[in-house]
Amino acid sequence: MKQFLLKMYFQFFALCAKIFLYRHTPTVIWVTGSIGKTSARMLISEILTQSFPEKTIYTSSKNFNGELWMSLSVLGISDYTPNFSGVLKTFVSAVKIAFFGKKQYDVIFLEYGIDHVGEMAFMLSVVKPELAIVTKIDKVHSSQFQSTDVTAKEKYQLLQQAQSQAYLNIDDSYAFQYASSISAKHRYFATDINSQNQDIDVRGQNYSVFEENNLLFSSVEILLDGEKKTILTSNSLWQENIWYFAIWYDMVEYLSQKWYQKSFFADQKNTQISLDFTLQPSRFWVLRGVWDSILIDSTYNAAPESMKVVLKNAYDLYQKVSQERIFLPILWEMRELWPYSQQEHENLAEFVFSLSQEVWWVWEDMKYFAEKFESLGWKYFWFKNSQLLWKALHEKLESSLDKYFIVVKWSQNTIFLEESVKALLLDQTDEKNLCRQEKFWMEKKNTFFQK
Repeated sequence: MKQFLLKMYFQFFALCAKIFLYRHTPTVIWVTGSIGKTSARMLISEILTQSFPEKTIYTSSKNFNGELWMSLSVLGISDYTPNFSGVLKTFVSAVKIAFFGKKQYDVIFLEYGIDHVGEMAFMLSVVKPELAIVTKIDKVHSSQFQSTDVTAKEKYQLLQQAQSQAYLNIDDSYAFQYASSISAKHRYFATDINSQNQDIDVRGQNYSVFEENNLLFSSVEILLDGEKKTILTSNSLWQENIWYFAIWYDMVEYLSQKWYQKSFFADQKNTQISLDFTLQPSRFWVLRGVWDSILIDSTYNAAPESMKVVLKNAYDLYQKVSQERIFLPILWEMRELWPYSQQEHENLAEFVFSLSQEVWWVWEDMKYFAEKFESLGWKYFWFKNSQLLWKALHEKLESSLDKYFIVVKWSQNTIFLEESVKALLLDQTDEKNLCRQEKFWMEKKNTFFQK
């Protein structure tokens, strides 16, 4: 009975979303995958907004995805409280917006995160994308999907339903397997900065990083179909993001032709662009730390592959600009891996040691990680919670003559590693760039740490 009522609940909001989309017919862009989908959504939508100031490009400021949240995103509802009054208010708002609401946007950029079989098909029954992206498939929600083959089958449905263009990650092992089943125009990108695959349509090259006032910035050349289009400098430092920049440029050209029947690149001012992105909280933010340290805050949740990518990118930045500092990873256990947990933690342990011989981590279930380190005689520091960790780290930085380059990765509602980052900020106004700082979360954190 509960499942039936929940299904009806989702279908009500889905119907409201379908009615709204039918009335206003915006361009719909979707992204899914296991790694980098939020970064792709936020970066691309922000640059589209700057590229077409006369148009309204909308994406939810929250990480709204899944059966309910996708519909709320379409309706432009960003606040939702799961109690009786909150649900009733949302019901009324959904009906008003669906039947009487004015056009809110010209383009909507949706993120599809799924955690069970059938969820993608449900969302595709509400709206099909004009443009769609799949980033990369990894081991997430393993108990629900059993294998990455099942995960890929579910997520590639998105590209199979794309109406005009489908963007495939050439570094994903499933890309070519599913390419023949996609009827939309194929556009290949890559997340390997050094990829030389000739099938790549949208490409970034000559990536470089420079430091100013303990902050880092990047520069990259963007190519479409082998032709150089622009040089982009920004505060976005994750190397994989340069491929999302390239996707954006391809989308800009597509939308310019659709709306104005002319090339976006005909305007010479677009040959060199500098952008200051509003990045998602705790998504590879570079922050100034106390005692001349540099902090990489990536404490939002992640999968094993994402852990490695963040650590690798942070280490690459460290090598480029900060080798006078000491590289220090701060980590937490990986969850929802179930049968893969021991293997993935041991693999990550070996990967981490290839970057740094000193690692700090939090929580009791890092036992597989610890066992691997102990068997090889490697050095680590283990803390029961992030509050204990930041106190020890603060003392270390204060008493040391060395400078540190600190990368903090992975967090959740019983870990709160972002609080470790907060305690080390040189500028406390940077707290706004950390995840889970809302009143609800702060009350939950206070209760947790008091225990």
